[in-house]
Amino acid sequence: MAYNEQTMTDECMPCIDNCDICYDAYSCELCITDFNIVTDQTAAGELVYTCEPATEPPTCDYGLYFDVYTNDCEFCSEGCADCSEHYYCHQCHDGFALEYTSDQTEAWCYSTVTCTEGNFLNEFNECLPCSDNCAHCNYGD
Repeated sequence: MAYNEQTMTDECMPCIDNCDICYDAYSCELCITDFNIVTDQTAAGELVYTCEPATEPPTCDYGLYFDVYTNDCEFCSEGCADCSEHYYCHQCHDGFALEYTSDQTEAWCYSTVTCTEGNFLNEFNECLPCSDNCAHCNYGD
C-alpha cells in the first residue's frame, strides 16, 4: 500500500515493509496478514510503529491478559479471574457474577455480596465496618 505524501506533485509513496495502511514513511497503522505492529522509539525519542512477523503472544499469569498495545501482561478488570481483554472477562472470582453487554462485546464481574447494616463493600469484595456513629456508608466514606 501507499500513503499520500503532501508534496507539490501529490504523489503516493510506499508504506514501510509489510504494512497495509500507513500515514507516513516511518509508521504503520495496520500490518498485512501474519504481521503485528511493534512499537519502537527513534534516537530522537519519537514513537514509530513497524511490522514484524506474528508470533504467539506470551502466556500471562491467571488474572492477567496480554495487551498488544503495551506489549505486556496487564490486569483483568476488578473481580475478574480470567480475561482475554481488560473488559472481556471469562471467569469471576468468588463473590462476583459475570455479566455481558447486550451486544456481547464486553463482559465484566459485579459483586454479589451484600453487607449488613453498618458495613460497606470495599474494592476487594469484603464487608468492612463503617466509621463510628454511622449506620450507612459507601466505599471511601
